[in-house]
Amino acid sequence: MRRVFISHSSKDKPFVRELAEFLGRDGEIGVWLDEREIAAGENIVDRIGEGLDSDFILLILTPDSVESEWVKEEWTDAFWEQTNNRKTKLAGVLYRDCKIPRLLRNKKYFDLRTNQPQGFREIRTWLLTHRPAPPERVNALPTRPPLFVGRERELADLRERLRQAGAVVPVAEMAGRGKTTLALEFAHRYQRDFEAVYWLPCQSGSLAAMAGELALQLGLKMEGDLEQIVRELKNVCARKRCLLILDNVADEAPGELIPGGAACVLITTRLHDLRFLRFHATLSLPVFTDEQCFELFRKVIGDAEVAAHEAECKTLFKRVGNLPIGVSVSAGLIRYDVRYTIASLARKLPSDVTALFKEVIEALDEMPRKLLAAMAACAPEGFRLGLAADIAELDEDASLGALQQLVSRSLVEEISRSERRYRLHALVREAADGAAFGQRHAEAV
Repeated sequence: MRRVFISHSSKDKPFVRELAEFLGRDGEIGVWLDEREIAAGENIVDRIGEGLDSDFILLILTPDSVESEWVKEEWTDAFWEQTNNRKTKLAGVLYRDCKIPRLLRNKKYFDLRTNQPQGFREIRTWLLTHRPAPPERVNALPTRPPLFVGRERELADLRERLRQAGAVVPVAEMAGRGKTTLALEFAHRYQRDFEAVYWLPCQSGSLAAMAGELALQLGLKMEGDLEQIVRELKNVCARKRCLLILDNVADEAPGELIPGGAACVLITTRLHDLRFLRFHATLSLPVFTDEQCFELFRKVIGDAEVAAHEAECKTLFKRVGNLPIGVSVSAGLIRYDVRYTIASLARKLPSDVTALFKEVIEALDEMPRKLLAAMAACAPEGFRLGLAADIAELDEDASLGALQQLVSRSLVEEISRSERRYRLHALVREAADGAAFGQRHAEAV
């Protein structure tokens, strides 16, 4: 859509309304008109400044507009922008006889004094046939993942869903499934789908810190209280075809930054119970297939080595539950650390592979941590909550409260809610270490 700002005197408002209605009637041209764009209480100067960022500016030439200092500031700003940067295209529209400013005498202008309908058509044709300057792309992205395999279906799904203006797509999965890696690969691969891409790390949970980082990436100096700053940031983003990536969301605070409008949002999180995401369908991110695991191993370790130890590779993949981060860390250890081989890792995993989950587990409250350890003593194929609760010596209410914390952090996979049956991923099981509950499990069974 071409975006057009109409600079005019308020005395020419009836004519300007008519022109705006004609240009915007089929949706191909978006017309910025002050009376439609500026709401009560908004900063008029700031809002007009945003309008002047349009692709084209039409200056309505009449005796009143030529004498208006306000109009003069608008068109001179656009004139020098075009002269210096060749960004905004400025054209005059001669509506009533007047003295055309010297700087504009050699510029393109439309004469509507004798045949207004024909002039309207000429303006519309000119707007649609002149290509606006390409938007300046802003991509404050971390480094692209050096090794990326699989996930083509998920990338295609993301691209399709993020074509829609205002789309919000959460990727909510357990630690280690490659949520951040997927988001980074998507951002780098499809950044040209958007005017700009903004990446916000959200693990701090501080809305003020996230708002400050977004303002920095937008190139804005924000003043006022936090609520006002957040509102203005959202307004700026909402007017752009941009992608805002909220990575590693740990609480509700980042939801305050979702702009709506033309902007799209991609969210990565371990949590499944965030209120601001309750009406948005989550993108599923399954563990790797064996073939994807082999593909990654071949790229890191080499075809010959993998082919010579295919059986041990499959055993290793099973040990790490085909979890992307487990496969990646294992491949890196084998490639760069002489202490490890495919066969040795297939027999015993080092702490490097389970460190991420141990960190997550240590952050849990006491009862969820105790319940998770009891679950780790249960059957790998699945178990009932009642059995794990008995082993952990928790009553029903306490076990349900602890379970909620585990499920919301993607540490437990649900098999059947009605039967209250669950299972643990292989790496979670190893990190949780249920050895201390082995005797209780045997007695309970």
